[in-house]
Amino acid sequence: MTTIAMLPPIAERFLLLAGQAEYVHMGRRFRRGGGEFEWTDVLLPLGIIGVVISIAWIVTQYLKHREHQMQDSSQGLFAELCQAHGLDWANQQLMRALANAHRLPSPVQLFVEPERFDTELLGHTFANRQQQVEALRSRLFGEPTAGTTEVS
Repeated sequence: MTTIAMLPPIAERFLLLAGQAEYVHMGRRFRRGGGEFEWTDVLLPLGIIGVVISIAWIVTQYLKHREHQMQDSSQGLFAELCQAHGLDWANQQLMRALANAHRLPSPVQLFVEPERFDTELLGHTFANRQQQVEALRSRLFGEPTAGTTEVS
């Protein structure tokens, strides 16, 4: 029996190369299709990443929309305040006209600023609607109008 030590140096090299050949094909059975490139190996992870990004985008858009609604709900607040105070359409239009006359960004501000109902500050524009403005002020703030006397 011959051992590796007894072989000439060139034979040792052939023996080592033959031994390496055993390991070259060792991983082939772990590859599908014998090591060929398959698109499903790439498309599945890309699809999952795409779905995750899409869900994140949808959630972000929903949150932005919801935040925008909460910030820009002055019209909704105005409608709720008018309903709470029992204001009809004519009084709502009067409130909008007062807000426009004072160049307010929203008529909601009128609910907290009774001085805006002073017809003398408004000039001749509201001269023919003075009684309506005073009645609306009285209704909102419970203050007597200039033409009435307070009962104690």
